[in-house]
Amino acid sequence: MILDALNTFAYNAAPKTASKVVANVGGHANNNLFFTVAYKGKQETAVTVTLKGSMTADGATPADIVSVAVPIGTNGAVSVAIPDNAYPYYVADYSAITAEAVTAALTLDPEVRQ
Repeated sequence: MILDALNTFAYNAAPKTASKVVANVGGHANNNLFFTVAYKGKQETAVTVTLKGSMTADGATPADIVSVAVPIGTNGAVSVAIPDNAYPYYVADYSAITAEAVTAALTLDPEVRQ
């Protein structure tokens, strides 16, 4: 997975760290982006992480766009395609992750390696 700083919500951050707001260049994510979440350390319970969309640059009042299940395990990663949507800004909710660190980003490739 190739990460671009402008499309990264968190990089090796504590799971409780607030997501950075990522701009979606005017909305309509129709260029086959993927919401990718990777974690380091042991994930002790299966949880769900969610990509949310917002109409404001501060990410306020976000609405769910797509979710992906994070399985139990050590040093894992998951990815899901982002459906077409009209939100110009994205935030990620990965707060349920219990592993040591999380990386969450928009990627062009669903192939994830941690």
